[in-house]
Parts: sequence; C-alpha cells; structure tokens
Amino acid sequence: MINQEQIGHLLELLQQDEVWVGRARWLRWLDTGDRADTMAISALVLDDRIAACAWLRQQRHVLHATVEGGERAPEGWVRAQPLYQALERG
Repeated sequence: MINQEQIGHLLELLQQDEVWVGRARWLRWLDTGDRADTMAISALVLDDRIAACAWLRQQRHVLHATVEGGERAPEGWVRAQPLYQALERG
C-alpha cells in the first residue's frame, strides 16, 4: 500500500518538468524521493521518452486515483501533467 509520503513524491514528479525516474530506481525513489534516483529529461533518448509517455498513459487511471482519488482519470488528465508535456517535448 502506498503511504502519504510516497503519494507526495508521485505528485511532485507529475507536477514538474525536469526529471524522470527510470524503472530500475522507481521503488527506491518512491520511498525516498531522492533526486539522485532521477535523470534529466533532456538526457533521455527519444525511445526512452516515448516509453515513458506510453507508461504514463497506461497507468493514468491508477496514477489519478492515487494522487487525486476517484476511479478513472478524466480525459486528457495525464497529458495535462507538466511531466508528460516535458517528455513529449524532449
């Protein structure tokens, strides 16, 4: 079960546009929120950015329920997040 501190880390990640957390460091980052576990979006290659956007789209309902409550993310919710927009821009 995710705790309030972890929800805060997740919300902070979604609302910023500078860094991404790779799959290998995801759980550690979720527990600590340590910026050392992140990577600059500008350092990601196109394939990594495409994969990150796809993952965010796939997980949009779970992410929305976790940070905002409810069962389903409203249409366009994940695409409106600064993180998603930064990943699309590169």
